[in-house]
Amino acid sequence: MKPEQQVTSVKVSTELLALGIKKKSQKGWKIWHREKIYHAELRDYSIMSGMLRAYSLSELGEMIPFGSFSANPVAKIHNGMWVLRSEPKAGAWDTQVDAMGWYLYKLVKTGEVSIDQINGIIVKSKLVASGQETPDPTGDNLSNRTIIES
Repeated sequence: MKPEQQVTSVKVSTELLALGIKKKSQKGWKIWHREKIYHAELRDYSIMSGMLRAYSLSELGEMIPFGSFSANPVAKIHNGMWVLRSEPKAGAWDTQVDAMGWYLYKLVKTGEVSIDQINGIIVKSKLVASGQETPDPTGDNLSNRTIIES
């Protein structure tokens, strides 16, 4: 499989960026526009003008909530195209990674996952985490809990 087929296409990457997804990726599309000619080349992602993040299947898997990802939301159909199991007539993609990228797009649009969750922004609330990593020898079990403010 070509490296270009192992990451989200320029179209899907553009749609994810338009939603506000800015999670780090290993690869990116370098885009040139010269004399009405459009060219995109896959490169290692770096802070460079015109780079568009291209996500691999594993990077998308880190962004999609576990329950949703483990449900295997995409399927390969008879002509080698990929579709969403929940909406097979919504469209088809050439690669599994593009179908998963579109699935992530759909999750954000329906509100099942937020941009902040995907980008790894910690939301502060007045909840006390229920887990405790190590017991406190003094018996003060509340001192080891994490408090997140909102």
